[in-house]
Amino acid sequence: PLEVEDTTAPSITDISATSPVEYGDDVTISATITDIVAVDPDTAEVTVTLGSLTYTMFQVDTTDTYETTIPTTDLGDT
Repeated sequence: PLEVEDTTAPSITDISATSPVEYGDDVTISATITDIVAVDPDTAEVTVTLGSLTYTMFQVDTTDTYETTIPTTDLGDT
């Protein structure tokens, strides 16, 4: 079978976070991720790193939106 290698990186747009939040609330970070071929949700791993903490973004249903939720208690009281 013919295989085509996708050499173009996915496009990440519409990055947003819930705001404002208070200490103790959760912050949801979301982004739209598209690719000229397709983004494979089984192999796509999008991470958000804050200091020593890493969060993985997961696909929302079958859309192009990926998101993760971070408790503000993980961020500290700033």
